[in-house]
Amino acid sequence: MSRMAVEPSPRAAIRRYALAYTNWDARTLPAHERALASLAVGPARLADEQTAASQSRAKELAADHVRARGAILAIAVGTGQAHGQWVIVTAEQTTGTGPYAGLPASPHLTLARTVQLGSYWAVSEWNPQT
Repeated sequence: MSRMAVEPSPRAAIRRYALAYTNWDARTLPAHERALASLAVGPARLADEQTAASQSRAKELAADHVRARGAILAIAVGTGQAHGQWVIVTAEQTTGTGPYAGLPASPHLTLARTVQLGSYWAVSEWNPQT
């Protein structure tokens, strides 16, 4: 198991995970998923580890030269009933051949949670909504 990466604040943990989550290349997808798991704990880590282990579509994506590039548009902490939850908005562009050719860039919304580990923070939940 790889060493977990932690950050000094919840926002920094979310930012690092969001950038890793939205920027990938199908040729290295299994390694990418394992690296993503090292940035998380709990349910988020388990989901990444399961995705890395299954890789049912990795060969198909690699054959179509699929890659994704994303940028963070906003990170906001929830208030009131959403206290402890974060909202992340990213702009993502997926490129490749076949069905992935010519896809337009699109915004994505994700809900996330973090957990404090001593004096550091890690992503504990990552729930894409779009």
